[in-house]
Order: sequence, then structure tokens, then C-alpha cells
Amino acid sequence: MVVLKVLEVSQRVDVRENVQFLTRYLREGLKTIRSWNDDFFIGIRQLGLVMGLEFNHPEGAKYVMRSLYENGVWAMYSMLDPSVLQFKPGLLCDKPLL
Repeated sequence: MVVLKVLEVSQRVDVRENVQFLTRYLREGLKTIRSWNDDFFIGIRQLGLVMGLEFNHPEGAKYVMRSLYENGVWAMYSMLDPSVLQFKPGLLCDKPLL
């Protein structure tokens, strides 16, 4: 029954609009951060709110993951490619939480 509720919530117009807002907001912020660190942070992969942050060091995502965790942000490096950090904010996250 939880699955049905998750599907219902994720189909709400306000939730879909919020996801679109967060997708644009986070991408623009990441592009800005990348421009300040383009020698280390080399790319952004994104499918909706699922993001992959690419680093030029073969294990760069591990270092960034550790630093983020120490600052209260949960993210993890890709087991298939430790140069990519996986970041998945929640559907119901809003701007004040960011």
C-alpha cells in the first residue's frame, strides 16, 4: 500500500512542478560551482533529480563524498565509476531546505 501512496504523491501537479523547479535550481547551482572548479569538477550528468557529478581524478568522488558527509550532506560515489558522485535529492525537498 505504501507503493500506491508514493505513486499518488509523485503524480501530483505541485510535486511535479517542484521537481522541475529543483532540477533547474540545482543544475544552475552546480554549473556555477563547476565554473569555479573546472579543473577538478568536470561534468554534470542529470536525469530529473538524479545527478552524477563527474571529477577528473579517478577516485575524486570518494573525496567529495567524505567532505559532504562531514557537512551533513548524504551522497555516494558510483560503484561502477568512483570518479562520479551520485546525488539524489528528495522529490519533496524545497528551496528552504537547500
